[in-house]
Amino acid sequence: MKFVIRLADVNIGINSIYEEILLLCRDYLTDGEPAFWVSVSPEDIVQEQMKNIREAEAEGIPPVDYRPSYLETLAVYRKIAVQMLNRDTILLHGAVIAVGDRAWLFTAPSGTGKTTHIRLWLEHITGSYVVNGDKPLIR
Repeated sequence: MKFVIRLADVNIGINSIYEEILLLCRDYLTDGEPAFWVSVSPEDIVQEQMKNIREAEAEGIPPVDYRPSYLETLAVYRKIAVQMLNRDTILLHGAVIAVGDRAWLFTAPSGTGKTTHIRLWLEHITGSYVVNGDKPLIR
């Protein structure tokens, strides 16, 4: 299926195999003309699974047997991140929260507590809101 989303002020065309990526991107859909297209092949999905296995082995934990539709979402975002480098935009492993017109980016390894920290801000700081809870694109 083909659709266009808008991220970081750039229209991006996605040619997907599974519907999960469309559901994940539903809040970013646009009718605009894409600046570029990303497509995922079955081989890309296998590569994401192999990456998962290598990382699990390096960490000494059993690999997770992710659904192909989920692995496609990883492959799509990886391809988008590579293309966005040409537009002076990078992907960071972090979470962004804002209050008014100021934002804070928290970065740390997985499992450190970025989401927990963001949740505490939401509970204790009036007017705070999540800009991006995981892997924002930064210009």
